[in-house]
Parts: sequence; C-alpha cells; structure tokens
Amino acid sequence: MHPTQSEVYVSLPDAESAMEKVLTDRTDLDQYKNNKRLLFAIELILGVDDIHEVAQRSLTDGRGDRSCDLVHVDREQGLVIVAQAYEAISRSTVEERKVRDLYQAVNHVFSAPIVGLPIMLSSAIDEVRAAIEDGSIRHVDLWFVHNCATQRDLTEALEGSAIAVRNALKASFPEIAADMMVSATQLSRPALAEWFESYQIPIRVTDTIRVPVGQCLVEKGSKWTGYLASVPLDWLQQQFWAYEDHLFSGNVRGYLGRVNTPYNINNGIRTTLREEPTNFWIYNNGVTALVRGAELTDDGEELVIEGLSIVNGAQTTGALHRSADLAPLDEAKVMVRFIVCEDPTIIKKMIRFTNRQNATLPADFRSNDPVQRRLAAEFDRLGFREYTGARRGGATDKVTRGGLTQVSGVYAAQSLVAFHGDPGTAYHESGSIWTINKVYRRYFNEATSATHILLCVGLARAVDERRTTLRAQEKLTDAKQKQLNYLLHRGSTALLVAAIASAAPALLDECPDDFFRLRYTGGDTIAATALWRPVVEQVGPWLDSHLSPVLQAQLLRRPTEVRDTLHRFQEAVRPILEDGDGIRAAFVDQVEVYQG
Repeated sequence: MHPTQSEVYVSLPDAESAMEKVLTDRTDLDQYKNNKRLLFAIELILGVDDIHEVAQRSLTDGRGDRSCDLVHVDREQGLVIVAQAYEAISRSTVEERKVRDLYQAVNHVFSAPIVGLPIMLSSAIDEVRAAIEDGSIRHVDLWFVHNCATQRDLTEALEGSAIAVRNALKASFPEIAADMMVSATQLSRPALAEWFESYQIPIRVTDTIRVPVGQCLVEKGSKWTGYLASVPLDWLQQQFWAYEDHLFSGNVRGYLGRVNTPYNINNGIRTTLREEPTNFWIYNNGVTALVRGAELTDDGEELVIEGLSIVNGAQTTGALHRSADLAPLDEAKVMVRFIVCEDPTIIKKMIRFTNRQNATLPADFRSNDPVQRRLAAEFDRLGFREYTGARRGGATDKVTRGGLTQVSGVYAAQSLVAFHGDPGTAYHESGSIWTINKVYRRYFNEATSATHILLCVGLARAVDERRTTLRAQEKLTDAKQKQLNYLLHRGSTALLVAAIASAAPALLDECPDDFFRLRYTGGDTIAATALWRPVVEQVGPWLDSHLSPVLQAQLLRRPTEVRDTLHRFQEAVRPILEDGDGIRAAFVDQVEVYQG
C-alpha cells in the first residue's frame, strides 16, 4: 500500500462544534439575524460566490412573509428553494407546527393569487412562476433549517409540504409538472455539520474495497500514483448504494442528478445506459477517484483500495442510483482513475481542474479566458484576496472566512452589464454573459479593467446597502417608504445601477462616451460603495415614479422600454446631481478617465 500523509485526511473530532465556531466567527452574517444559519447553508451547499448578493435578492423574511424566509431562484441550475429558518434559544427540539407553516408558504408561492402580499414576497412569487412557466426550473426544494437535532416528525411534516408542491404544480403547470422534481430537506444542526465536514475531509469513505480491473495502467508522479482501469458499471453502482453522498465528499459539486438543466448531463448518461450500454465507455469522460492507498493483487485482476472519494464523475455515478429502467450494467464499463496523493495542494487543484470538464455553470466556460486571467492579476495587485472571475472559489475558504475583500465574478459581471445599460441581461439572463460570445466580448474585453469593475460593483453594493438600511428602520416617511417599495422588487438593483450610470455625465467635469474608460482610484469596494452612497440617496425621490413601473409591468427584458426609462430618469436627476458640489468633488477626486 501507499499510505498518504495524515494531515490530508485528518477528521474533525467534533464536526458540529467546528461548524458552530465557524458560524459564530462569520460576523458578516450577523446582520441577517435568525437567517444567519440559513444563508450559511445556502453558501455551503450551493457553493455561491457572494452570499450577501443572495441575501439581498432572495430573503423574504419580514412582516407578512407568510412563513417564507427565503425564496431563491437559480435559473442557471434550474432550482427553486423555498426555505424557513428557526433558531431555538431555550428549547432542544423544534415544534412540528413550525414546519407545518411551510404549507402556508407553499400555497402562496405556487398556487394562491398574489394579492395583499408584501412587495418583496409578491415579486419573488412572480419570479418563481415565470421561471417555471418558461421551463427554466426543474427542481423545487423545501428547506427547513434549524439548530436542533434531526427529528423524524419534522421530516414527515416536510414531506407533506412537498406533496402540496407537487399537487400545486400539477394544477398550475400541468404540461411540465411531470418533469419537475420536488424534495424537502431538513437541515438540522447535525445534517448541516455533515455538509461542513465533507468540505474539510476529501475522503469520508474509509473502507477497504476490492475493484475488478482485469488490466490496470500504473502511472507515477513525484507526489502521486495513479491507477487507470476499465471498471464494470455495476461495481460503481454498488458503491453508490453502499455509501450514497459520502462517496462525493471531495467533489465540489456532488451529484447534481436532482437538477435537469441544459448544463446537466445526467439525462444523457441514463439515455446512453438505456439504449447503448456497450458504447458507454467511448461516450463517457470517465471517473476520477481519490483513495488513501491502492495495491494490485498478484494476478493483476483486482485493485485493492483504501478509502474512496469520487472527485470527478459524480454525474456518472449518481445516474446509476435508479436502475430499474436500465439495461444490465455488467454490459457497460467506465474508465476510472484511482489517485493516491500526498500533497493537499495538488489534491485541491486536481478537484478543481478535473471538474472543469463536467456539468458546469455558464461562468465556468470562461474560467481560463485571457481577459479573466488579466483581471484576476489586476485585482491581486490592488490587494484583493481573490477575484473569482469566471472561476468559482473553494467552498471551504468562502464559508470559513466570508467578508467583503473577495469580489465575486458573477456579481461583478451583473454589475458591469447593468452599469452599461442592460439591466435585463444582468438580472434575467446573467448566464448569457458567459455563454454567448458576442455578449461576453461586449463587456469583457481589452477595455475592461479591475478599477472599472470596482466602480460598477461599488454602485451595486451601494444600492443593496440602501435597501438594507431602509428595511432596518422601524418608521419611514412616505417618501422613503416609496423608495423601499421600489427596492424590494426583484431586479431593482440592476435597473437602478443602469439608471444612475446613465446620469454619470452629471457627476464629472469630463465624462467620455465610452464608459469603460471610467476608472475608480480609491482601491477597494468598501470605499467605492461609500463614493456612490450619497448619489443613491439623492436620486431616491425618483425611484417610485420613474423606475417602479418597469418592474411592476415586468418590462426589464424589453430594451426599448428600458432605454426610454433610463433617458427620462437621467433628465430628471441631472439638475440635482450637477448642483451637488460635494458629490461631484468626490467623483472628480476618485474617478479618472483613462487616456490609454
């Protein structure tokens, strides 16, 4: 055997305690109060790059929320999450009635008329139903997140809510309901700790396992040994049946079989297994597995491995979990690489690089683009911890550190596109920024700089901050309530960023026609946010009258309507911005026009 260094595979002595310590240290999430654990779960499980952007967009908690604390719509992953959070203080268990409140949430989100609901919730429901109707959603998940032990009665109550969702979908969307998956998840304290632990330990399955290989190619590196073999698919299926999700502890995506989107290859895998099982080997990219040790038997017919974690090929493995409609899997084989590695740095890179080839999100298509590499280098020189660009960062780093010194590439792209006058693409079709070449090159080109992106991101965060500030105030004037009403609509940040950017000429002595030449010189997003803060406050009185109608009529995807709206907004706010000497002085001091 080839034992590996113990520090690579060290287990957490108490995963719950370790997770709770990390959660306590995440003071950046304290502002969300009882939803802190829920957002931590979203960040951990979905691997989002900017949890604060998700909080701004998806939290619906508040007066009149109808038991919906969060309604999260992700068109790229084909996913809707309706979640409720509960943080017990004096109790050690959760009352079942808390979970049964999800019945009310399900009814309002999927079937009841949208009447008399708070704006943030009604806007969220509009988005859910529109995304389902246009075929973007293939999976609905109900989450109940709490800090107590796992309870069977809660699981049963959640399943009742899932049945209610299925019935509502059949009634409202009969043509597509049969293709949609609905699940209910109890994310108790120990359940969430399991997710947390899986990101700390590459290999959770520690058994000794025998693999029928027939023949095996052995390749060695300075810090690793690889074994390449053709393996019967029924062996792989047996491992999934035995270990389930623990088999994917080292995989940054895990099994995405629950999601059926254009970026998901699960259905294609099952079609091949059903129709052409003997050709599976040549159609499939294969599986990469991390093991603690491996040794061939004397006759070379078996590979004896210690531990198993599939770091690439979770789609292939997960597709085997239901085989009733498939041909006998002993007719099919798959190529598997078993890797023994001693270096944690190499392991992290292996996981990241091998997963670039499987089911990806749109941003992944540009992960190695020269523009993204240049921008990452520019952000690094500015002192940023990380600009994720089109590459999603490591989940462990994100959930343990948090903070605002990381710039999410997805959030940056949305801010950039909105700043340049296309809020419809920024909000509704953000995936096209990465997947459609002409769209990508329009915004990410040689003129795009890190300092320009900072200017855009600073404005977007100033808008999000304004929403948070107004929501926190107990009493608002009628004027501020109208501002908040606008900001509670989904898509409001993208539209307001575009509107304020259109008025940029009023803020500078010299403003070029090419906005890419505008560069922020202050250095970080916190200062960039502060630069835009007074501008967002100043234009507040015009939000309800000039911008709200676009969102209320769901016109964000109509370029002509948006363009006319931006022009009217610019004309309305120009006088007050031109008279704001303090605001203009700050922009003249901190925003330069690039002359290169």
